[in-house]
Amino acid sequence: MRDAFSRRHAQHRAAVPSDKLKEPAAKAGRRTLIPIIAGTSLLLTTAGIGVAALNSDSIPAPVSLTATADAYVQTTSATQRHGWSSRLVAKMNESTSFIRYSVPAVADGYDRKATLVLTRLTTSNPAKIAVSKAPGSWTEAVTYSTAPKPGTPFVTVADDGKSAQLRIDVSEGITEAGELNLAVTQPVGAGGTIFGSREAGTMQTKLEISYVPEGTTGPVPSTPTSAPTSAPTTVQPTQSPTATPTTTKPTTTPTTASPTPTATASPTTTSPTSTPPTTGLAPSWNPANSSRLTFQDEFNASAVDTTKWERGWFKEGISDGVNSDNLQCYDTRQVSEAGGFLNLSLAQQQATCRGGTKQYVSGLVNTRKTFNQRYGSFEARVCLPDGNGDGRVDGFPAWWTNGPSSVPWPDHGEIDVLEGIGGGTKASLHYVDPVYHGGTYSSTPLAGCHNFGSQWTSSGVTFYYDGKPMWSHAFAGSLPQFLIFNYAVRQHSGEAITPGTAVRVDWVRVWA
Repeated sequence: MRDAFSRRHAQHRAAVPSDKLKEPAAKAGRRTLIPIIAGTSLLLTTAGIGVAALNSDSIPAPVSLTATADAYVQTTSATQRHGWSSRLVAKMNESTSFIRYSVPAVADGYDRKATLVLTRLTTSNPAKIAVSKAPGSWTEAVTYSTAPKPGTPFVTVADDGKSAQLRIDVSEGITEAGELNLAVTQPVGAGGTIFGSREAGTMQTKLEISYVPEGTTGPVPSTPTSAPTSAPTTVQPTQSPTATPTTTKPTTTPTTASPTPTATASPTTTSPTSTPPTTGLAPSWNPANSSRLTFQDEFNASAVDTTKWERGWFKEGISDGVNSDNLQCYDTRQVSEAGGFLNLSLAQQQATCRGGTKQYVSGLVNTRKTFNQRYGSFEARVCLPDGNGDGRVDGFPAWWTNGPSSVPWPDHGEIDVLEGIGGGTKASLHYVDPVYHGGTYSSTPLAGCHNFGSQWTSSGVTFYYDGKPMWSHAFAGSLPQFLIFNYAVRQHSGEAITPGTAVRVDWVRVWA
């Protein structure tokens, strides 16, 4: 699966010499794209894409291309900076995604038929999707202020909000030079669908190229296909409860004993059932680091690995929210793994937990039974929800580590690598002796996909956002901690409650 150092700028270009195009064929009435040597057709491959050669009795085989570059720009908010650019090519919510392809050359006598295939990751309301030609000058660094404006659509299709794929005929957009620059826009409505990425395996957005004799119609309908089998649960949002609950910090399994920790200088770990590699990837803030990789999940499977993760707060099924002000229960059914991501989805559905009825259910995973570590580097790539497209984080999502339940909170210590609070993103620490509860917000909200990490040593914790140091502080916690990802909601200023959204984790890695 993809990681922070993967194929960001891969180019997929046809290796066809320009002087061979439109060359007269050896046989009457035929044109060839690739010369025939010793009676054998040549096969061209470039960046993993095979382009079958023409011979005197056939036309080229279809070609599937991935995007050479893409960028997401929220056109309704100047604060959003292409938050999904490295993963998603389309998050349709009155917004525009730019996609660029280099299309293989075509022999004289044939037409190229190009079909943009968007694979759905989440369901949504029905909406209209428009495709127009985009200027060729944009880059992946486009922002709200520098993004080109979409032109007049040359094709508009209806998205039903639930079909597994949306297939759009974009042949009209191919230039004579073989470049396809597209602006994909939802001009009206609030579909909110997230389509697949260029780095997500079978879920990636792709371009299908077929060749047909000039003047004929290719099989590239602009229609949805069958419904997805593993999309997060989606329901329509309703008005949030108005009563403000009492807020307290998390409680874990009740206990009366508080054991005295024994400090050591070296990391203490309990290994997961599936042992990860011990060499290779390093923290983004220290790529030359040779530390031992002690835990890893790239979320490439079709189901969550329950030898690593418990899907709930101290139990599976329906479990309590971590805090008393949570408006949701955790439900194992809201936890899924698909498209190269762990998905913790929020749905508006009644459930009973903490002695009362909650109006929402969402997902949480933890490693309390399988993996705990004291000291080391902890990093995950997390995609935070922004359901209304305002550039701020929805709800109260978190990526954090916590001490053993046999010790009461906050005696065991808590490291909040990431919390979405009030629409922003914050790193926090909680411990005693001396008592400390504090943290620091990032300079701007980090909605979308970002790397969030921490370096924990005997002298304290340093937090890194997208590989850069964000905040450091002393930390008195001395017990091994387990990993937690969760998506909570509460009645809190700036925290939008948007059913149908999800916290998505690309990967998580821990080093000793």
